[in-house]
Amino acid sequence: MSAIDWINKPIDTQDCGYYSWNDAREYYYAALTKTDKATRETNFAETFRSLGQLMHLIQDMSVPEHTRNNGHYIAYDYEKWVDDPEKRGPLTDYSNPIKYFVPDSSFPLNIRNLFDTEQYNKTNPDITFNSNIGLSEYTSANFLSPDTIFNKPNSPYPAYDQTEYNKTMAGNLYLTKRGHGDGNGSGERIETLARAENFYNYLPTD
Repeated sequence: MSAIDWINKPIDTQDCGYYSWNDAREYYYAALTKTDKATRETNFAETFRSLGQLMHLIQDMSVPEHTRNNGHYIAYDYEKWVDDPEKRGPLTDYSNPIKYFVPDSSFPLNIRNLFDTEQYNKTNPDITFNSNIGLSEYTSANFLSPDTIFNKPNSPYPAYDQTEYNKTMAGNLYLTKRGHGDGNGSGERIETLARAENFYNYLPTD
């Protein structure tokens, strides 16, 4: 089941607890209106549990394995990378400026549109350069997952012909994805789309 279908299920219809967006709204309403203090507190607790469940699913839309339908039952490459303490740091240290997402009259900031606004259709990656795009659309069009590396026709973007090789000062070789405004680029510019493993140095020049 897609995350969007899961969050929009009717009240009291999910498995393993009732934590859809509709459930969260119902809990919150009860927390504000019930006359019994214990009942109000229980419903406040369920409200925040529901919001936590929903926030987790929104977070998952930043993981390419999730948005590109790439099973990852044993290894969670992206999560492991992010969980490395050396990778953590203030956003101000990143080379690209922070992108802020604001309400847009044509795509209201509702719970569904945080996931997917149905603007990206696998042929128009430049649409993900806009600030009114769903997080799953942005991730799917601009990043790779282990089993969907340059996988046409299922995942045509990022496209290999829109990448270039770049070596860092440490000698590591990366693929950079050219973005909107670059020559033959589209979507977001990603400086370190993928890194070559050490065996790359032993490959023939062609």
